[in-house]
Amino acid sequence: MARVFTLATALSFLVGSAAGSTPGSVRRPVDLPGAVAVLDPGGQVAARLPVDPAGTRTAVPTGPSHPSQVYSGNGVRFRLPPGWRVDDAAPAVMTRLQAPGAVMEVYVQDLRADLADARTYIEYGHRSVLKQWNGIRLLGDESATLAGKTARIVSWSRPALLRLQEDRRFYREIDLVESPRLVVTILLKATESEYVAAQRAQLDLARSVVPDGSPPRQQLPDPPAGRDWREWQGRTPLRWEVPESGLIWGIFDPLLAPGPTWNYAGFREYEKDLGVRFGVLMTYQSFGQPFPTAELEMAARDGRLVMLTLQSWHPVERERVYSEPLSLTLRILSGEFDEYLRTYAQAAREWGRPFFFRLDNEMNTDWVPWGAFQYGKDSELYRQAWRYVWEIFRAEGADNAIWVWNPNDTAFPNWKWNHHTVYWPGSRYVDWVGLTAYNLGNSNPGSRWRTFREAYGPPYDEYRRLYPGKPLMITEFASHSGPGDKAQWIRDMFEALKTDFREIKIAVWWNGTEGPRQYRLDSSPESRRAFVEGLRDPYFVNPIRFVGS
Repeated sequence: MARVFTLATALSFLVGSAAGSTPGSVRRPVDLPGAVAVLDPGGQVAARLPVDPAGTRTAVPTGPSHPSQVYSGNGVRFRLPPGWRVDDAAPAVMTRLQAPGAVMEVYVQDLRADLADARTYIEYGHRSVLKQWNGIRLLGDESATLAGKTARIVSWSRPALLRLQEDRRFYREIDLVESPRLVVTILLKATESEYVAAQRAQLDLARSVVPDGSPPRQQLPDPPAGRDWREWQGRTPLRWEVPESGLIWGIFDPLLAPGPTWNYAGFREYEKDLGVRFGVLMTYQSFGQPFPTAELEMAARDGRLVMLTLQSWHPVERERVYSEPLSLTLRILSGEFDEYLRTYAQAAREWGRPFFFRLDNEMNTDWVPWGAFQYGKDSELYRQAWRYVWEIFRAEGADNAIWVWNPNDTAFPNWKWNHHTVYWPGSRYVDWVGLTAYNLGNSNPGSRWRTFREAYGPPYDEYRRLYPGKPLMITEFASHSGPGDKAQWIRDMFEALKTDFREIKIAVWWNGTEGPRQYRLDSSPESRRAFVEGLRDPYFVNPIRFVGS
């Protein structure tokens, strides 16, 4: 579910931060003119490096005599620090540099079309660090002038993660304010032994970096890897055919929550009243809940697939996500949930039938606790956690899980460090790619009415290019009831799916309400009629049948 990031949201955080909401005693290096502190892993000042606060940036050599020293691309030019190399496989929204034991990510953030200014971008992006969420320790926070530009320099560490081979848990971010609407962010991640040396390299880069308007690097498609869908389906006794033509409809309904509230009989009565049948049933679980064998078996015996959405949190009121440390991502990578995940995967294997497994969806937003917004903007930790859970399932033989990776169509906040591509775990670890975009209408401040084509055209085109060979599904979506004509929106949606989005093989309607958002397909007699009539088109098939069932 989506809310809209607004300037008011960010400003409310800034007020709280200024009022002293950061816990604990924070060491803040003294802002000395012409010097920047280099911190050791304990937060002590290891050195002070001179800078030229009022002068020009360090000259960036150009020409054939310096071919290996200069990088230009993605809107920025800088001198490459000795011993560092550019990673050409990085997502196109960043420029990533690597050295032994350290990584730097460079983002050029243009805020001209954004509600936020440079200060809001820096402060709101650092929320989890400044508030020291999820074990983060703030080591330092200082301002400096680098080559005539205002710079904010924030340093922090996080707990050691026992399941990582190389744990780069010491961070420093330099934000160079080029103008009120343009910021260059240089995020450093380093191991304990390389932290001091890496900060020196980061400062050298910051002194030379220049926005140069160079074209963005083209994001390369991730080569297909992992299970080929049709080949895998053909050899397993749990075969389920993806239709060559047509689309399978699915639904989430509150009646389908696993556990005591699971009301399959009530849901079937609802379908009977509508006069329709859904082939895929989507539901949610949170960490700690057991694998719902009985519920999935009930659906399978009725000829349906279940999409099981497992979310790594202990649910609380949604608004608390913005103000409290609730992420379990670091704890997953520390091994705290190994026993739970192994038991869960074993139960999935023992059940044996195929099911869609959607882990930690909408990660590129600030309303979920498993996104990088909650733990220092380090999206690599999300990728590592996804792969770690995937490896547990593989080790336990739970290959009947069909892995669905599913960002939100728009990042919130919509900044490059939060772009969906930085969360991609790799083609090997994903079976299907999910799309999620809602027509929020006037339900949220700042939201607007979007047609289906407006909402799904951009991600559909982008995902097909970036993730070739992966089947596409809409994992959840709906339209709010106002201010437009919801019934007409539904009719247009059915037509668009049939004509312009034929590579989408499954679409799941989110049939509920969330605060002011009225998403139910039967929120009015007109919208109900439009939906039921749309499902009668033979294009929208229902081929869910298991071999041996």
